[in-house]
Amino acid sequence: MRTLVLVMVGFLASTAHSDPAADRVAAAAKVYAMLHVETVPAEDLYRWSVRWLDARLGEPATTGKAVAIAFAEHAQRMIALEAATKKAFDAGIKNAVELAATSYFRVEAELWVARGKK
Repeated sequence: MRTLVLVMVGFLASTAHSDPAADRVAAAAKVYAMLHVETVPAEDLYRWSVRWLDARLGEPATTGKAVAIAFAEHAQRMIALEAATKKAFDAGIKNAVELAATSYFRVEAELWVARGKK
């Protein structure tokens, strides 16, 4: 128990001066970057991209143009995901369902950009 308390105190001390909103954005971006189209379901990349988008939208300074940029960045990630999934499909690594799903993710992201919101 004493060890757990010491670990928790150390964790709290190490994060006391951090910015939780920025940390959330960085964490989502890091996980997204670590995932690879060939080895994980496209749905996982989509979910982490949405988490990244949500984190960006949750930052206190995200208003107006920054919101539009966040949506556009998510849309670009979904365009790239669809293209990479198409390559993996052509190579026999991904199936038609995943390819169709990535088309949905891209269209949804483009709709969010057009609407300016999620």
